[in-house]
Amino acid sequence: MKLSEEEKRIGKMLRGIINQATSDGQPLYPTKLRLKKMHEMTLGEVGIVEHKGKKYFEIVLNTQPSLEMTMIHALTHELGHVRQWRLDELSRDNNHDAEFGIHFAHVMRIVGEN
Repeated sequence: MKLSEEEKRIGKMLRGIINQATSDGQPLYPTKLRLKKMHEMTLGEVGIVEHKGKKYFEIVLNTQPSLEMTMIHALTHELGHVRQWRLDELSRDNNHDAEFGIHFAHVMRIVGEN
């Protein structure tokens, strides 16, 4: 899928937020962003991807809403998960706990500065 000029601009801005939010070495793996048309009720998702023996977090954001603030909100949420993820963790009983809140607040502070 080819991205529009607006999506490219937003993608560049979002990657800047990712770089700032992960520059302290908190995440276990590097973080990549992919913009994709998804089901209209899905804003974004995050998971660990392994490619050629290397693992990284992939945050996928829905281009459907195409609203900058919606994409920033979804990215902030997914980066909260990236920052709290632990080694060999496939899932959690409660992935929106107080620890997530701390990491979400850290990313929100970065977003607020931009």
